[in-house]
Amino acid sequence: MNLPLADEWRITKFSCASLQLNLYLFIIILIIGCGYRQNFLRKVKRKRMTYTIKQACEKTGMTYQGLKFYCNEGLVPNVKRDKNNRRIFDDHDIEWIKCLLHLRNCGMGIQEMKDYLDLCLKGEITIPKRKKILEKKVKDVKKRIAVLEGCLKFIDNKQKFYDDVLTGKIKYFSNLLPEYFPDKK
Repeated sequence: MNLPLADEWRITKFSCASLQLNLYLFIIILIIGCGYRQNFLRKVKRKRMTYTIKQACEKTGMTYQGLKFYCNEGLVPNVKRDKNNRRIFDDHDIEWIKCLLHLRNCGMGIQEMKDYLDLCLKGEITIPKRKKILEKKVKDVKKRIAVLEGCLKFIDNKQKFYDDVLTGKIKYFSNLLPEYFPDKK
């Protein structure tokens, strides 16, 4: 009877030793793995995504010629180059290019955008000046919106006129063709 107990004890001792060894190995692997993972994550965080000019165009909706023009005009500051001297852009550049597109759509010309860029590059101290520039653009955009709303109203009226003519509600008339002048009887 002692023999099975001794065998059980050896098996248990071996199992505990094996378990302890496995636990030590697991902890070592975990420590090494975490250290490797942290180093890997640090490298990933440090390395920013870069884009070719073609990729930047796809991300921003600009044409190749338009983006190249903006770069040549100095509107995209600190443009980086790859080892083949081709322009490369990072996420910050992409966001700035999108900002430039909005400024252009607000009616800013190249010189106005350059002036705005100069103010931006001077930092937080120029925010009041930038706000004034944008306030003026808000007024301009609102005027353009009013004009466009007038255009929509004209189109809606024309569409209603054409619908009424096609359904026979009114007789067709035109200010261009003498035989259809509205005042001709």
